[in-house]
Amino acid sequence: MSLQPAWASSITLFEDFDSPIKGEIHGGHIVPGYIGNGLLLDDDFDYVKYASSYFPAEGTFEAYIKWYGFIDNDPLSATILGTVGCNANVRNHLEFLIAPADRKPYAVMRHAGGAYSVARSYFPIEFNRWYSVGVSWGSAGLKTYINGELVAYAADFSARSDEPVYVGDYPLDNFWSQVYPWDYEAAFIGVIDEIRVSSKQGDITYNAAATPEASTLLLLGSGLAALGAWRRRRKVAS
Repeated sequence: MSLQPAWASSITLFEDFDSPIKGEIHGGHIVPGYIGNGLLLDDDFDYVKYASSYFPAEGTFEAYIKWYGFIDNDPLSATILGTVGCNANVRNHLEFLIAPADRKPYAVMRHAGGAYSVARSYFPIEFNRWYSVGVSWGSAGLKTYINGELVAYAADFSARSDEPVYVGDYPLDNFWSQVYPWDYEAAFIGVIDEIRVSSKQGDITYNAAATPEASTLLLLGSGLAALGAWRRRRKVAS
């Protein structure tokens, strides 16, 4: 079972880790996810790699993530999604990160020459809890979403560079940590599930406000309330 959406021409990738996996997994483990299976990333350089064709020049990425912690709490950021960006002449490297210091996700578009734009969320996540997170990029600006809500915006209207995309850590992070030891991107520990990419900007469909666990409790609570009301009505009638 998954949240697989009805087919639409705008959907370029849907990965629920139940059906045949479209990405190339390095490290990580298949474990229970948000619904069905998910991918646990729990070590340096754990990632799933996707061909550039899955990620359009303009579009939206969203997924469910439950964080448990970080491999290294010292770096400024840990990677949720990124391109290797080892060619300095290639422009517009899209990244989606989370800061270990304050646990706030944010989107980044890096440009040649060291310039970059940031859509930084002021919404901190909690460990051991499911969130839907998303990033939108392109002519409508750079945007960060949490639980279906727009939480940050940057006036960067760039199209993404044509590079493979890594969800989780990525293999050249060790290289960048030597070049820029004060600003390399670490790895997070957590489970990711229901990856969805669309060629439409701002195409956010997930909302983790009601997780499967919360939904179960809500249904149980509603059932008990209904049972109590039925008993009260029966007592009055008798």
